Amino acid sequence: MMKNMKIIFSFLIISQLYTTLAAQTFVDTTVQNKKAVLEVYTGAKGTFDAQGHKMADDLRALDTTKMTIINVHTTSFAAPGLQGGILYPDYRTGYGANFFSAAGGTGVPTGSMNRMLFPALGITSNTAMSRGLW
Repeated sequence: MMKNMKIIFSFLIISQLYTTLAAQTFVDTTVQNKKAVLEVYTGAKGTFDAQGHKMADDLRALDTTKMTIINVHTTSFAAPGLQGGILYPDYRTGYGANFFSAAGGTGVPTGSMNRMLFPALGITSNTAMSRGLW
């Protein structure tokens, strides 16, 4: 009985030690260069979607090392269907509607820059902003 208790106790100590050591992630605490992330809420059939993509690409072209664009296809403009003689597939993503809703999006294309508010631009409650404010 005592031998079993020692084995169980030893196992528990080793497990706790392993969990504690394995949970530690050492990271550099020096200041790093930041990268901007523009999440573009878009569709395929919207009137201004192509213009929104061009505007995002033009921004990224200013310095490709400091900006990332993530296109989130959402709304009925990304749903499958026939429009203008073109049969569109389903471009919607599993979480696109959730991201769009959480950002407070009301139309496409809109976008969130680093999921931040920009009070100076009037962006005070939702992170989604029109393409003209990117």
